[in-house]
Amino acid sequence: MRLNSLKVIVATTDISALVQGMTLYESINGLIRGTLQIFDGVNFFDEVIGYHNELVPIEITFNYMDVDVTNLFMADGVSNMKIEKSNKEYVIHLIDPIEQTLKLTKILNVYRGTSEQIVYRIFKEATGEKSKLILNTNAVTNGKYIVPNISAFKAIDNVVKHAVDADHTGFYFYQTITDFGAVRSNLNTTPALESDST
Repeated sequence: MRLNSLKVIVATTDISALVQGMTLYESINGLIRGTLQIFDGVNFFDEVIGYHNELVPIEITFNYMDVDVTNLFMADGVSNMKIEKSNKEYVIHLIDPIEQTLKLTKILNVYRGTSEQIVYRIFKEATGEKSKLILNTNAVTNGKYIVPNISAFKAIDNVVKHAVDADHTGFYFYQTITDFGAVRSNLNTTPALESDST
């Protein structure tokens, strides 16, 4: 990755010059998270993050293998604050907006169908029709799922953990930094579902 290609926009402010380090975490057990290490000599924290006292969107763009990749995050807290006379140093924790939505949205519903149909319906109910879920493999597990007023993230996790394909292989629900914010589950799509177009 070319570090000079890194661009970080918080709300509407470009803070690329303040970023001293960045870590993005991919996991087969969840969605993308990350941290930004900030050296703030322009009072950015007080004017943008601390002043509003709310989650702010953070857009990170960089070049990876000659492809410009953009990921959208929400600031999920600040830690390791060191305050000097002329500057502050701190770490901004990043969470994907989809994960935030899935964890905050409660599902109380009944679903029938194959595992991929159930995951698709829960995901769309929690995140909206325009959100992107890519399903990759057919599941042989099917049935009825009564969701007892739990977070959408937990409801999807329950289905994914028990889904298998024709070879009895398990499934995962994940994101990668090069997928432009799409979420993937290696459950396949039926004609009524969204197909893999990337």
